[in-house]
Amino acid sequence: QEAKQIEEIQKRAVPIEEYGMGKSADTIARAAICAYDKERSQKLEKPLFIAPENVFPESGYGSHPQELKELILKSRDAMANKLIDERHISRGEANHIAKEHIKATFDIGHAYTWKKFFKGPSEKFDSWLKDQVKDLTDEGIIGHVHLSDNFGYHDEHLSPGQGSVPIKDFVE
Repeated sequence: QEAKQIEEIQKRAVPIEEYGMGKSADTIARAAICAYDKERSQKLEKPLFIAPENVFPESGYGSHPQELKELILKSRDAMANKLIDERHISRGEANHIAKEHIKATFDIGHAYTWKKFFKGPSEKFDSWLKDQVKDLTDEGIIGHVHLSDNFGYHDEHLSPGQGSVPIKDFVE
């Protein structure tokens, strides 16, 4: 009997990455629905959105630009599905609402600390980071930015221009 129970548990098991992403996406989606409801009840002119921030590479999942993108996209899907299932909103409208209410805070100083793990010339790293930011921008992921400078090893929160972060290129 125990062996059968274990087999059933194993059939339902999912990789920890999938489980963690699902839980994170669900939490962000629920928070975004609260923001959406607040926006509507207060008749705000602009969407009130949830914006998880990329953190340091050592802090875990979501710090890499592509991980952040995946988290935002899966959270949008989770929100859209909730709006469809719970509020009977059309797929198109639900996707639009989710895109307006779940974005990312992109901290260029945090992203630049990936430099310490990069093997190669600084120019190549800067080019890689610019490409990552362009991708996030083109996909409509970034909704808020944090600007601070550093030298790529620690988040010193220097004023722009005091470190080596390509802030001008990032802003452009």
